[in-house]
Amino acid sequence: MNRTRPTALILLALCLTATAVQADLSDPYVILEKHYQVTGGLESIKAHKTSHAEGTVVIEGTGFEGTFVQWSERPIKSRQDVDLGVFKITEGDNGEFSWRVDQNGRLQIRRDERSLGEHKIK
Repeated sequence: MNRTRPTALILLALCLTATAVQADLSDPYVILEKHYQVTGGLESIKAHKTSHAEGTVVIEGTGFEGTFVQWSERPIKSRQDVDLGVFKITEGDNGEFSWRVDQNGRLQIRRDERSLGEHKIK
Protein backbone atom coordinates (compact mmCIF):
# COMPACT_ATOMS: atom_id res chain seq x y z
CA MET A 1 0.00 0.00 0.00
CA ASN A 2 1.35 3.44 -0.93
CA ARG A 3 1.19 5.85 2.03
CA THR A 4 2.29 8.87 0.03
CA ARG A 5 -0.91 9.16 -1.95
CA PRO A 6 -3.35 9.41 1.06
CA THR A 7 -1.06 11.93 2.75
CA ALA A 8 -0.89 13.98 -0.45
CA LEU A 9 -4.69 13.90 -0.75
CA ILE A 10 -5.11 15.06 2.83
CA LEU A 11 -2.66 17.93 2.27
CA LEU A 12 -4.45 18.89 -0.95
CA ALA A 13 -7.81 18.89 0.85
CA LEU A 14 -6.40 21.05 3.66
CA CYS A 15 -4.93 23.53 1.18
CA LEU A 16 -8.21 23.79 -0.72
CA THR A 17 -10.14 24.27 2.53
CA ALA A 18 -7.72 26.97 3.72
CA THR A 19 -8.00 28.75 0.36
CA ALA A 20 -11.81 28.62 0.51
CA VAL A 21 -11.83 29.96 4.07
CA GLN A 22 -9.45 32.79 3.16
CA ALA A 23 -11.65 33.70 0.20
CA ASP A 24 -14.67 33.99 2.49
CA LEU A 25 -12.77 36.25 4.89
CA SER A 26 -12.65 39.07 2.35
CA ASP A 27 -16.35 39.75 2.96
CA PRO A 28 -16.85 41.70 6.22
CA TYR A 29 -20.31 40.19 6.71
CA VAL A 30 -18.81 36.69 6.58
CA ILE A 31 -16.16 37.74 9.11
CA LEU A 32 -18.82 39.09 11.48
CA GLU A 33 -20.97 35.99 11.06
CA LYS A 34 -18.02 33.73 11.87
CA HIS A 35 -17.22 35.91 14.91
CA TYR A 36 -20.80 35.60 16.15
CA GLN A 37 -20.73 31.83 15.68
CA VAL A 38 -17.48 31.44 17.62
CA THR A 39 -18.70 33.64 20.49
CA GLY A 40 -21.98 31.78 20.93
CA GLY A 41 -24.21 33.68 18.52
CA LEU A 42 -25.60 37.18 18.30
CA GLU A 43 -28.29 36.52 20.92
CA SER A 44 -25.61 35.42 23.38
CA ILE A 45 -23.64 38.61 22.75
CA LYS A 46 -26.77 40.74 23.21
CA ALA A 47 -27.49 38.98 26.51
CA HIS A 48 -24.28 40.28 28.10
CA LYS A 49 -25.13 43.33 30.17
CA THR A 50 -21.82 44.02 31.91
CA SER A 51 -18.15 43.58 31.15
CA HIS A 52 -14.87 44.00 32.97
CA ALA A 53 -11.36 44.03 31.51
CA GLU A 54 -7.90 44.54 32.97
CA GLY A 55 -4.58 44.65 31.23
CA THR A 56 -1.36 46.46 30.50
CA VAL A 57 -0.83 49.33 28.12
CA VAL A 58 2.39 50.47 26.45
CA ILE A 59 2.59 53.70 24.47
CA GLU A 60 5.42 52.94 22.07
CA GLY A 61 8.17 55.51 21.74
CA THR A 62 7.16 57.48 24.83
CA GLY A 63 8.40 55.29 27.65
CA PHE A 64 4.91 55.24 29.15
CA GLU A 65 3.52 51.93 30.29
CA GLY A 66 1.09 50.88 32.96
CA THR A 67 -2.23 49.24 33.64
CA PHE A 68 -5.86 49.79 32.78
CA VAL A 69 -9.13 48.61 34.27
CA GLN A 70 -12.39 49.02 32.38
CA TRP A 71 -15.99 48.38 33.35
CA SER A 72 -19.10 48.79 31.23
CA GLU A 73 -22.80 48.24 31.64
CA ARG A 74 -25.29 48.28 28.81
CA PRO A 75 -26.58 50.38 27.32
CA ILE A 76 -24.13 53.24 27.96
CA LYS A 77 -22.51 53.28 31.42
CA SER A 78 -18.74 52.90 31.59
CA ARG A 79 -15.59 53.67 33.55
CA GLN A 80 -11.94 53.35 32.63
CA ASP A 81 -8.92 53.83 34.87
CA VAL A 82 -5.50 54.09 33.25
CA ASP A 83 -2.40 54.28 35.46
CA LEU A 84 0.79 55.14 33.58
CA GLY A 85 2.85 55.74 36.72
CA VAL A 86 3.55 59.42 36.02
CA PHE A 87 -0.12 60.23 35.66
CA LYS A 88 -3.51 58.58 35.98
CA ILE A 89 -6.60 58.97 33.83
CA THR A 90 -10.10 58.17 35.06
CA GLU A 91 -13.04 58.72 32.75
CA GLY A 92 -16.43 57.33 32.00
CA ASP A 93 -20.09 57.84 31.25
CA ASN A 94 -22.90 57.63 33.79
CA GLY A 95 -25.63 57.22 31.18
CA GLU A 96 -26.45 60.93 31.12
CA PHE A 97 -23.09 62.51 30.25
CA SER A 98 -19.39 61.75 29.86
CA TRP A 99 -17.00 62.72 32.62
CA ARG A 100 -13.29 62.75 33.47
CA VAL A 101 -11.27 63.27 36.62
CA ASP A 102 -8.41 65.67 35.86
CA GLN A 103 -4.84 65.53 37.21
CA ASN A 104 -5.87 67.66 40.20
CA GLY A 105 -8.60 65.21 41.19
CA ARG A 106 -11.44 67.47 40.03
CA LEU A 107 -14.43 66.09 38.17
CA GLN A 108 -14.92 67.50 34.68
CA ILE A 109 -18.34 66.95 33.15
CA ARG A 110 -18.11 66.93 29.38
CA ARG A 111 -20.91 68.99 27.88
CA ASP A 112 -19.12 70.39 24.83
CA GLU A 113 -20.65 69.81 21.40
CA ARG A 114 -18.26 67.00 20.43
CA SER A 115 -18.74 65.08 23.71
CA LEU A 116 -22.52 65.44 23.53
CA GLY A 117 -22.43 64.16 19.94
CA GLU A 118 -20.33 61.13 20.95
CA HIS A 119 -22.69 60.45 23.85
CA LYS A 120 -25.69 60.55 21.52
CA ILE A 121 -24.03 58.08 19.13
CA LYS A 122 -23.37 55.65 22.01
